[in-house]
Amino acid sequence: MGGAAIQRVIDVCQDLDPWLEGQPSVRIEYTSLLSNSMLKELKGAKIGLAVSTQPIFFFGKEDSYRQFLSADQLKMAYGSRA
Repeated sequence: MGGAAIQRVIDVCQDLDPWLEGQPSVRIEYTSLLSNSMLKELKGAKIGLAVSTQPIFFFGKEDSYRQFLSADQLKMAYGSRA
């Protein structure tokens, strides 16, 4: 869910040859913290990377997110504006 884990997947996979045609070959589940630079990398990845978000988590865990995430992280969470 965190940015470091998502960035690791991008770094490892982005230059790999795709094994599926017409669709992403790698899907990142439960993505929650995506920076603008990560989004650019996702779009430019050779392999085709997709993300699966669970925005309902933000509403279900809002108090926890507000307690443990920084203001910058809250702005990135699920593309929301906190």
